[in-house]
Amino acid sequence: MGGGALRRRLTLGMAVAGALVLAACVIEPAPQSMDFSAFTQSDRARIVDTDRNSHVDAREVTDPAQVAALYRAVADRPDGWHRPWPGSPQVRWQVTFSRAGREVGGYGVGANFIAYDGFVRNLAGSDLRSVLALVQARLPAP
Repeated sequence: MGGGALRRRLTLGMAVAGALVLAACVIEPAPQSMDFSAFTQSDRARIVDTDRNSHVDAREVTDPAQVAALYRAVADRPDGWHRPWPGSPQVRWQVTFSRAGREVGGYGVGANFIAYDGFVRNLAGSDLRSVLALVQARLPAP
């Protein structure tokens, strides 16, 4: 094999390798920012513990300060959202907001993450403790 043919094969091999690296970047996009403005005027939130009987462990929140705190749990964390890997853990609590009797959306909370619209955001330290305290507060005993 001549030098020119070998150089072309090496160049082609490097191009294929480069394309694979680029494809990997496209498959795992950069973290996303989320907009939670649809929840801003909510007057009620419902928290359901999905690990138990939802009829027993559902909690209606109507206190404006508590509804606002549940909203801020996601609104104060708009950045760093990403698509989870397949087989990612399930949410434990589902928070659903409503305004004037009409559901406007919601988010889920897992052991160490919050989930919204197919994206997740990892939580740790005081962020994790504060969000878990909001969703776990005053749930009925099993």
